[in-house]
Amino acid sequence: MRKLIDQIAQPVASLLFLAGSVMFLPAFASMAVMGVWCFIGGSGILFLHSVSASA
Repeated sequence: MRKLIDQIAQPVASLLFLAGSVMFLPAFASMAVMGVWCFIGGSGILFLHSVSASA
């Protein structure tokens, strides 16, 4: 089960960071707030993943 969580959490967090980065490009400036939430979501997933890995 732990390996499955690893295989899902890291790619999802990476995709959120990628989407957030794209939303900060000038062509997508109207989506900047959504980009911030993508960064927050990706950071939260990585934080929870690292905390659960050390426990």
